[in-house]
Amino acid sequence: MKLSKKIGSHVSLFAAVNNIFDKFYQELERIPAPNRNYNSGINIEF
Repeated sequence: MKLSKKIGSHVSLFAAVNNIFDKFYQELERIPAPNRNYNSGINIEF
């Protein structure tokens, strides 16, 4: 899940949650996917 908000013509803020329900799964055999994690940041376009 990702939310973003544009705060200017070239700037936006975002917040994201990966694996929001903290489920165990494997994308490749014997390599587990990461637990729930959070990201946030600023996007600046030049």
